[in-house]
Amino acid sequence: QIKILKKLEAHPNADRFPLKPIDEAEILQLEQLYNSGNVFPNVLRELLSIAGGYCYFLDYGPANSQ
Repeated sequence: QIKILKKLEAHPNADRFPLKPIDEAEILQLEQLYNSGNVFPNVLRELLSIAGGYCYFLDYGPANSQ
């Protein structure tokens, strides 16, 4: 259930490369790996579920230096 990132959810193809979501199982793995098993903040979970595999908002910089 997306509650915070409504605009991002509504515009999955705003760039020539569409957003690529990741599933709940992968989010749980990331929480184990990077957050000691603690749940990520809601907004981060939403971002990952909408565009965790690729997001045009986060892809910037010369030569993929982000």
